Amino acid sequence: MKLTYDLFRPKISLEQLALFSGNLATCVSAGMEIPKSLNTCRRSSAGPELREILTSAAKQTAKGTTLYEALEPHKRCFPPFFLPVVRCGEESGHLDEALHYLENHCRLLIEPTRIMRNTWFVPLCLMLGGTAICIVTYWFMAPWAMTIQYIIGSVRFFTIVAIGIWAVINVPFCRAAADYVRLLLPVIGPAERELTLNRIFHAMNLLYTTGGRRVEEMIRLAADSAANLKLRADFLRAAKAIESGSTIGEAFSAVPSLPFHYATNIVAGEEAGRLEEAFNTICRQSSESVLTLLAGFQSVFFRIVTLAVILSVADTLFSLTFLRH
Repeated sequence: MKLTYDLFRPKISLEQLALFSGNLATCVSAGMEIPKSLNTCRRSSAGPELREILTSAAKQTAKGTTLYEALEPHKRCFPPFFLPVVRCGEESGHLDEALHYLENHCRLLIEPTRIMRNTWFVPLCLMLGGTAICIVTYWFMAPWAMTIQYIIGSVRFFTIVAIGIWAVINVPFCRAAADYVRLLLPVIGPAERELTLNRIFHAMNLLYTTGGRRVEEMIRLAADSAANLKLRADFLRAAKAIESGSTIGEAFSAVPSLPFHYATNIVAGEEAGRLEEAFNTICRQSSESVLTLLAGFQSVFFRIVTLAVILSVADTLFSLTFLRH
């Protein structure tokens, strides 16, 4: 019943997650036990959903479960990257560092997430508004039968769009296809890739710094932080390559989604015995490139969509005016 309830709970906002991660990192760094830290964070949490989750997690961790295990039943309320990074932090013994990373990463994501959300939401609103204007125009200027036909066509179009969105979210094959196509889009694809690389290599750095695990196992744990299925599958190839006898540099050089300059950083870091520095360099460069990629994109894209809607409405007005004469 709890799982069913979580299916309909809203995801916790990035702003709330950044505040929670920072507060929890402060508590952990100060040496507070996890249950007490969670209760402290619960009192400063703004959202009721997060407060309820932290109350449950505090009880579970007091019984001896890890923080990851306590939060995992509520994973649908968190972004896909959040819990895998928590797990990497716990298993590497650097939970406070992982939480500080999550705080900074969530804050970094707020603006790109807003831009990417508006990339589809604002055009959809413009399309709906344009359709409404066209329906009113048909109502006053076109025959009744033609108006009904236009309304039916519009409803059919938006129904197909809604079904497509549902399929991308809920059907694994459609989601995998959408993840692949999204990486091919200008600006959006590179931005998503850079964000994913930032998460994966920060998780790798946490695990590699402490050691105690086979490298291929570290890669698989780090790859869990990738929400994009295509990127996750690409990085799992590196784990298989290492199992086949490749070096870390050779394995990552064979990852199709990894840019060449990042691969050379890893090769140089491995040869110099400074892989941690190479991973840190990739994290820093990927963070810097995300906002650069998105800068200016939103305004240009919205102007194009707005112009397309205006031309569509103008075409409708012209066609109906011509029809009346």
